[in-house]
Amino acid sequence: MGQSARKFSLGMIAAIVLAAAPALGLAAASATGSAPAGVAPAADNSADVIIGTFTVDGNSTAENPLGGRLVRNIAPPCQDCDITSVTPDLTDVDGNSVNMDTGPMLHHIVLYKQGGTDVTCPNAVLSSTLGMQRLFASGNERTPIPAVPGYALHVGPNEQWAALNDLMNYAPQPITMQVRLHVTWVPGSQLKPVTPVWLDETTCGTSFYNIPAGPSQQTMTWNSTIDGTIIGIGGHLHEYGIDLQTTNVTTNTPLCDSKESQMQMSGGLVMVTAMSRCIGQPPSYIAPLHKGDQIKMTANYDTPAPQSAMGIALIYVDTSAVVSPTPAPSATPTMTPTPTMTPTPTVTPGPGPTPTPVPSLTPAPPSLVHYDFALNGSTSIKAANGTAPLTGAIKAIYNLGTKAFSADLTLNNTTGQFSIFGFLPVTAGIGFKQTGQTTGTLDGGVLTTDSKMYVTFSSFNVFGFFPIGGGADCATSTPITVQLKSTSPFFNPLQGGPIAGTYTLPALNNSCGPLGWLISGFSAGAGNTLGATLTPAA
Repeated sequence: MGQSARKFSLGMIAAIVLAAAPALGLAAASATGSAPAGVAPAADNSADVIIGTFTVDGNSTAENPLGGRLVRNIAPPCQDCDITSVTPDLTDVDGNSVNMDTGPMLHHIVLYKQGGTDVTCPNAVLSSTLGMQRLFASGNERTPIPAVPGYALHVGPNEQWAALNDLMNYAPQPITMQVRLHVTWVPGSQLKPVTPVWLDETTCGTSFYNIPAGPSQQTMTWNSTIDGTIIGIGGHLHEYGIDLQTTNVTTNTPLCDSKESQMQMSGGLVMVTAMSRCIGQPPSYIAPLHKGDQIKMTANYDTPAPQSAMGIALIYVDTSAVVSPTPAPSATPTMTPTPTMTPTPTVTPGPGPTPTPVPSLTPAPPSLVHYDFALNGSTSIKAANGTAPLTGAIKAIYNLGTKAFSADLTLNNTTGQFSIFGFLPVTAGIGFKQTGQTTGTLDGGVLTTDSKMYVTFSSFNVFGFFPIGGGADCATSTPITVQLKSTSPFFNPLQGGPIAGTYTLPALNNSCGPLGWLISGFSAGAGNTLGATLTPAA
């Protein structure tokens, strides 16, 4: 990140995020409600949801290449209710807000609904593979969602959330901090639900692209797949952004010009403090939206040096009502107040002259996601007519661009129960030595893996106590290749699932004792099976 502190550089996240950023808000008439267990109540129909407590090392100021710390299975503050506002915060363990003047920075938080489909990228890897709908995102400016009377984000029965948190620490010493969301709601389905539409300059990519020094401009278009009324629009840029413009090309209607405000801090740091947003007024709000309308988004920057950039717009749509395609009143941008920080910052004006387009912008490398799984299952060795339980762990790095992954597989030592000649019971001590990383793909909800390893046999005991072979160096003469595939209709890495496959067990080496040839004869061969369940690690 160098000398710059970004508002919320989502990395892979912006592609993983689909909904409201500090862009737009939702609100309703007052109502009462109570917070469920595990959520700290703040007042009637409101609560502070503690996403997690994290200790961040000193001088941790680089963007997280894996997007941040993922927390799953978060209980919303209510069920079957309408969320009217969300205000993110970074606090100490006592609930006091902390900020960059003392070290901590909320680089970003992204809130998801576990399950759902994006409007703009329903078949992208992040939507189809991860099975999450993006609900809210914010950076260190911690802008709350302001009120749009009559509208809300609806929470369904038994809904659960997930959150991706990227935290930084500009202080030299480690600091323990908490990510919190202050949420207000009304029970039931009293308000109109909004449909969030996420526009991204990388379309369905990872949101990052690289820009040169000086003025630059990047444009994308989206052909609408829904009908409705646009009630609000907000934007997101990195530091040194100028504005983010959205236009309905089909109707030649300007929709929103979201302008950036920045804060110059000590040490040359630049922080985005606000993006203006456009909130329409009833009855026609901002503009109608029809299927097939071409929506154009343009991101303008003027930077002192090359850097990574984003251009993201969130459009809130009421799909229950489509107004006639007549000119809509201009939406009035509303500026978020600029926070006061120590030392006293110098505020840099946000809007600037229209930059000169730069013809070529290089996409940034695809982002990576880190997944850890526990493994539990069993293997069956056909020639030995027996089975052995399997336990272990997988630590995987998944490339969102290529849909491929590499992983460190650990299988624990186990004990197998087999038989010689079909009737003589043999107990075998079994171990595994992986020869390289496990590789594979996760594409369209189908997981495939490829692992290579030696199988070791520390002991072979007839009737469980009479040794006939094995030893510290007893192993297969060559590595086995185990290819596994998910067996559920859709493998979601946030939930895990079953995998299965077959493999061939090679002959044993010459270090298995005088009866090694016999042992090899009743163990080696094809048609062996392995089945296991992957469960996300805590």
